[in-house]
Amino acid sequence: MKKSFFQSSKAYLKNWFELYQDKSVQDDQGQTLAHHCIRLGCYEYLPRLIALWDIPNHDKVTPRELLDFLDITPETGSERPLTVYRRKEQRFEEFSQDDILKHFKFRYIEGLKFQKYEYLQWIRNRCHKTFLQEELKKHNLWKQCLYKSRVCKTYVKWVSPLVGYGLFAKEDIPAYSCIGEYVGLVRKRKRSLDKYNDYIFGCVIAYEDTPFVIDAQERGNHTRFINHSDTPNLRSTWLMQEGICHIMLVTEQKIPQDTQLTYDYGADYWKKRTEPFELS
Repeated sequence: MKKSFFQSSKAYLKNWFELYQDKSVQDDQGQTLAHHCIRLGCYEYLPRLIALWDIPNHDKVTPRELLDFLDITPETGSERPLTVYRRKEQRFEEFSQDDILKHFKFRYIEGLKFQKYEYLQWIRNRCHKTFLQEELKKHNLWKQCLYKSRVCKTYVKWVSPLVGYGLFAKEDIPAYSCIGEYVGLVRKRKRSLDKYNDYIFGCVIAYEDTPFVIDAQERGNHTRFINHSDTPNLRSTWLMQEGICHIMLVTEQKIPQDTQLTYDYGADYWKKRTEPFELS
């Protein structure tokens, strides 16, 4: 039963669900029936499987977490997640999820989303193997202590027609502070298309590249507004949490209030684009 359950198809799953009474059984990878319903898109069965929603598989992912990772459930974060400076009114306004979608044409999310469950599995497995190294464990623990401080206050403001919007410090920000995680949809790299996408960030595990990218074009957070500079005040770093390696953007030095936050996009970004100019 375990083997056939793991190899289930949509047609088989329906028959299995109706005939087999012990729905709490797990297959050889620890997947419950709820995990398989999510993977196969059989969401109509999920209300009848609520008792399984918090049972983890061997990757330590529960069905509830899987729904969030695959971006199936709506984001349940802050009601007003983005602060925007209105130039005409000369005031700050807190944008809701709907405001962000209407004005900026993307959906605000607070964590990484994965295009496929297999991508999540691949990354978690590679992270587990990579972080068996004792030096990386120590380095990661140091980073967790360094960047666990309060969330820095930022706001979005129009810069120019060439640059568009940028991200600014709403208060003085100390050195070695975390501005936020670069989030988006984790998907396979498509070099022919990605060169025209301004919101691509390489998905790395510690110091290793992967076949994946983080695409914030259609979903992301405040970090997608960070512009390029040859003399940036931010840098990127990795941080391992809950079995996944995250990309964090952190300050290089103390940043005064109302300063634009910038990052060096790197040589690869500019290969197919016009040479960058310095921000005023």
